[in-house]
Amino acid sequence: MCFYHHIINRVASMVQQYTAGLNSCGHFFDLVSANWQQFLTIFCSTAGKLTRQTFRGLFLIDWSPEGSNDREEEEEETIFQPLDHPPALGFPRKCEVHFFDQEPGTRRLPYASTCALFLYLPRGFRKEEDFADMMSTALVRSLGFGKV
Repeated sequence: MCFYHHIINRVASMVQQYTAGLNSCGHFFDLVSANWQQFLTIFCSTAGKLTRQTFRGLFLIDWSPEGSNDREEEEEETIFQPLDHPPALGFPRKCEVHFFDQEPGTRRLPYASTCALFLYLPRGFRKEEDFADMMSTALVRSLGFGKV
């Protein structure tokens, strides 16, 4: 019973408000519900599986010059684990990845700008676990969208 409450009842009023809002525009929700197959490609992603190459294609990476030590570190640190599918609506432009050096005696965390679609990553990790730990710390310590 508790499971039913958390999955169904807790969000029921929000779903009802959402469907009522769509129906206030010419019974749009009823139209989509009755003809869901025609709307499938509009509301659901039909793109193929996302590979490492297509995932990297979503980003504009600000690499250091070819052959430099910084470039080698950056390429090692940008081993992205692709998702199953790209975002259904894509991005308005490519997300940009920029790198920064850690200053002696400091530990700057990775950070992002959601307005500009920028991701800033530190250089210099020797172990993937250290990088994953720093990314996890950055996410856990974030205050959330729009909070400073």
